[in-house]
Amino acid sequence: MNMTETYRRRIRIEGGMDETRGRRLHVYDVETGEAITNIMSISIFLNAREESIADVVYCEIDENGKYKQEAGKPLAETKRLVDPEIAVTAFEGPKRAEHSSDEEE
Repeated sequence: MNMTETYRRRIRIEGGMDETRGRRLHVYDVETGEAITNIMSISIFLNAREESIADVVYCEIDENGKYKQEAGKPLAETKRLVDPEIAVTAFEGPKRAEHSSDEEE
């Protein structure tokens, strides 16, 4: 499944504990469970006093299912979602040892 300018459904962003970057994050359509494979980035701005927004950057796909390109670079579009519904699940990870330069002296 691919994100397009007309996409209007809910998405789920998943990553395991300590897997919150790069290829370890996955985006799914909530209704179908299908992976959305052409998303490059999602920037979420939460604001307690004004509108919150999410900017979803995705690659355009051609009729053959390949990324559209111009001068060897993928063509990307940004879809801005205003006041998106966001549900966050946080995991408590293992405590990491804090390291201070004072401890070495």
